[in-house]
Amino acid sequence: MMIDYLSDKAFYRSLLQKAVRRGDTELVDLVANHMHLCGDGQWVRRRASIITFEECYTMAINIPFEGEFSDVVNHLLLLAESAKHKNASGLGTLGYALYGGNQGVLEGLNPAEAYCIRLVAAAIQRPENFWDWIFERVKELDIINYFFVKVAKKAYCQTGFPWDKAIIQAGAYLSTVEEISNFKKNSEVKQKNQCSPWIAFDKHTPQGREVLKKTSNVYGISYEKLSTINFYYESSICNLVSPSAWWDKEINWSLKRINLGHSEAFKVWSEVKPFVTKNIEHENGNLLFRFEQLKHRKGSTNLSKQLELVNRSSLCF
Repeated sequence: MMIDYLSDKAFYRSLLQKAVRRGDTELVDLVANHMHLCGDGQWVRRRASIITFEECYTMAINIPFEGEFSDVVNHLLLLAESAKHKNASGLGTLGYALYGGNQGVLEGLNPAEAYCIRLVAAAIQRPENFWDWIFERVKELDIINYFFVKVAKKAYCQTGFPWDKAIIQAGAYLSTVEEISNFKKNSEVKQKNQCSPWIAFDKHTPQGREVLKKTSNVYGISYEKLSTINFYYESSICNLVSPSAWWDKEINWSLKRINLGHSEAFKVWSEVKPFVTKNIEHENGNLLFRFEQLKHRKGSTNLSKQLELVNRSSLCF
């Protein structure tokens, strides 16, 4: 059976980020190179910047904007092995929500925390003013802060989605208030969680949205509530997360929006997860089967031979 990669693209794109989050280096290697062979390598290269700022913004200074595709894969592998640092993702998301008019993100925060969120919201609204201000700010800091902000500006300019831009701006700001010079690559962590392919079927894929809608109807849970629970209790699971206060604040705010606490949300997902997995296997068995074929073709040979086998099998076309 031959794969129409265009129809499966969302699945592989979703799976790649899930594999990075869970530290599944073998899966990152397999999926990234498969996407490259299928003509989606430029997306992987661009997305590597966003994945870095979302999952471990402290490693953004190492983003390979140019060079061989293997450099991009190696960067993603290093991210996968590292403990995740999610502060830019959390602060960027809250800043974007405030920019969109949601004042609830400021509830319960102290003045310093509220200032940070307002700053990101203002950065979204007036980006040129923000970048002028942040470059002036880093002149008073270590040279590494300047290079970090320079990398952030480049990633920002190559990114199209406002949400992603907000996370990058948050990372640029945080780099001026956290000790960037002390950040390590954390490659010694190497803590891995299993990343099963079905996890990729979430709100970012057509198949995932269909299954979540079906689950929503069967269990009488709103789609918004279910997709939020699915994200925080399945899609966003990481191998290991370093203390990330802004990420914790994002989760608390998101759950508060759907009127659930952590224990309640976890209980809901535990109840519906078997139904979700069963229906994903039923609805998308062909795609999952084809993925397993790709995985088995990888075997234990070296990477160049693995890619040659995948290419000859015509799985991309």
